[in-house]
Amino acid sequence: MDLGKYGKHAYAIILYIFEHKEVNITQLKNIVKNSQTYTRTVEKLQEDGIVKSRDYVHNRRYVLISLTDKGKKIAELLMSTDHIAEGKTRICPYCNTENDMDAVYCKHCGARLE
Repeated sequence: MDLGKYGKHAYAIILYIFEHKEVNITQLKNIVKNSQTYTRTVEKLQEDGIVKSRDYVHNRRYVLISLTDKGKKIAELLMSTDHIAEGKTRICPYCNTENDMDAVYCKHCGARLE
């Protein structure tokens, strides 16, 4: 699955939402520091039916994001990727670069791999 058209953080955003079920869009700052970047990525994912948003009942400025069925299938596919499942590589949650399994920092962006 090529998520490149959605931006370099799409992979991490999809998996973060999958793990948390539903998130406030500002929670995405945990994985993407620039709010314009994650907002733009979420908009693209929403246009293609991968994520959906809804206003929080008690505060309309509080937008909640979740995966659609299509998005859940993509997340499950991403999680079952052969390289990850076999433990051969670690994927950087910030830039989606494959790193050696024993890497502590991403070879592309330098982020600490957890």
